[in-house]
Amino acid sequence: MPSASVSIPLTILLPKMTKTQILKVIKETAAPHKLNREQKFQVFANVCDNMLAEGRITQEQHIRWTNIF
Repeated sequence: MPSASVSIPLTILLPKMTKTQILKVIKETAAPHKLNREQKFQVFANVCDNMLAEGRITQEQHIRWTNIF
């Protein structure tokens, strides 16, 4: 008898993250590196892009956090 495979959406498995949590992780990871302000923002934007692709933040959060104007 073949076993049934259950597909669980990735968004259910991954916890949602707040901007504060993301900034804390970036700060701790970037500490040994000498990054200027633009480089720090680029890292933050890349992390936000990846978090959006994984479903860990919403499109609205992504726009709010990465739109500087």
